[in-house]
Amino acid sequence: MSAQELRIFSVTKNTSLTYSSTTISSTSSAGISRWPSQTRPQDHQPSFVRGNLRATIAGSNTTALLPPGRQHQRKTSLLNDAMLFQPPSDKPSTKKKSALKNGSVYVFKNSQVDKNNKVVNSYETDIGLLEDAFAKFNMKIILKKEKTKSRIQNRIKEIAKENFDKCSCIVVVILSEGKRHDKIAAKDDFYSIDDDIVLPLLKNKTLQGKPKIFIVQASKGDFEIGNVQTDASSSGGNPSEVIKLYSSFEGFLSYRNENGSFLIQEFTKLLKESGDYLGIADIFEHVVREVKNNTRGKQIPVIIKNLDQKFVFGDYK
Repeated sequence: MSAQELRIFSVTKNTSLTYSSTTISSTSSAGISRWPSQTRPQDHQPSFVRGNLRATIAGSNTTALLPPGRQHQRKTSLLNDAMLFQPPSDKPSTKKKSALKNGSVYVFKNSQVDKNNKVVNSYETDIGLLEDAFAKFNMKIILKKEKTKSRIQNRIKEIAKENFDKCSCIVVVILSEGKRHDKIAAKDDFYSIDDDIVLPLLKNKTLQGKPKIFIVQASKGDFEIGNVQTDASSSGGNPSEVIKLYSSFEGFLSYRNENGSFLIQEFTKLLKESGDYLGIADIFEHVVREVKNNTRGKQIPVIIKNLDQKFVFGDYK
């Protein structure tokens, strides 16, 4: 890139772009300020990620923000989103590699069946996507298939007694049918996500202060928008560092296509692309947006979060 092509950009209130070869006056949009380079406080100076004569601004349409003559389509880079406002530094990172390692991923799968007890969705495609994505972070899938309510409850009690001192987090994925109020179908009955899954794990002292990540691919009711394949026909512990991603809003259906459920497709794709850099909460936010867009608003995932720390799978490979 030549010196003439290196320019300073800022977004004005009407989202148009002004640029200059030297300095730029102070403007603002959504609380973001820009100062001339010689007066900007050092700790507020953004470090833009550049490549192929482009400037990336997180969450914006970059084709509308590039200088005239250089507008071209490109897919938003989540890596650029993650690195956009990182403080510039000429020194190599001094962050110590954590002694903790990513642990296993516990998957509870109960196939969807119709009124004649015929399997209409075995979730095998979703399981393959999960195995491929988590393998990148040295995480093994521990799969429990077609279990009864009591077997699932007992398995969770066993997990709650395990030692996670050397693990960075715990991940639980549920693939099943569901209904309102966090009820999930086992082979013989419905169980509660909170009472039978989340709360028992909160009692494990070796998980205190560590992220507890729950991904629930199951409808939460029978309300339907449009004609798309669907996925439906105790106290104690400290509820901190918990994040849950539900495939749909309370009372509504979840959807899938021939490539698997929309939620698992988007989550595994984004985890593989950006799990080295983005925190799990940021990945979940992107998943919600992508699923909503890809289903044209028919399915809107929901995040429930009490996670104070930024957790990045890539930090514990």
